[in-house]
Amino acid sequence: NSLTNDITNEPSNHLTKHLTNNPTNYPSNYPSNNQRKLKTPYTSEVPCVICRGLKYCSAINGLMLQEVYYPYDLSLLGSCYVLEAFGKRIYSEIFGNGGTYRDTVECRSIVMQYLCLFYGSNNDMYTNYCIYQEDVSDANPANHKVAPRPPCKSFCVQVATVCANDPVDFLYICNEIACPPTEDACNPDPLVDGETLSANLGCDVPIYSNPYVRASSANRITNYLSIYLALYICLIVLLFR
Repeated sequence: NSLTNDITNEPSNHLTKHLTNNPTNYPSNYPSNNQRKLKTPYTSEVPCVICRGLKYCSAINGLMLQEVYYPYDLSLLGSCYVLEAFGKRIYSEIFGNGGTYRDTVECRSIVMQYLCLFYGSNNDMYTNYCIYQEDVSDANPANHKVAPRPPCKSFCVQVATVCANDPVDFLYICNEIACPPTEDACNPDPLVDGETLSANLGCDVPIYSNPYVRASSANRITNYLSIYLALYICLIVLLFR
């Protein structure tokens, strides 16, 4: 009960405005149901629940999670609420000075999408076998049963360059994500103000480049001068040793 009460407290209007996504948050061009049938690693179906009403992990709304906490009472949405409780906790810990990410409205939204999709999907670290039980045969997309996809490398790069306090270190994480992905295997871009931000980064992992801000020529000149000054100092030190 304490867990349920903790995660059902209404967040501020500020949070609701920027973290509530479309309940059917998945690409509109999904393949047909027959094309989506993947080879399953198990012999029997797993219990799945469709998450609703999540606020911190709203990117999971309308998507299926494998129910591992209350498999005999799916109405409790146990896996959904546990993920939401986790999202609520990290939301107050990972942003700002001393945190992993910059504390802006956009970064809070983008980063929470990234983390919740990662923790809620089937990937090398976490299990969600509901991906093998998807059903998009209904003519109404609202009735489709779809599991979340993990973030693609391009999504990770956007998080690194736009929101990470240490973008260079974060890009090492992105570099570990296999690319190019198979079709429909991952989520390439975050939602910004309810619309997909298509940065078209593909598999590119820059040393450091921001897809949202183009560096000015003055900044580039400053960077070059800094490099030349460092080399000059090294040369002086070597000459007078």
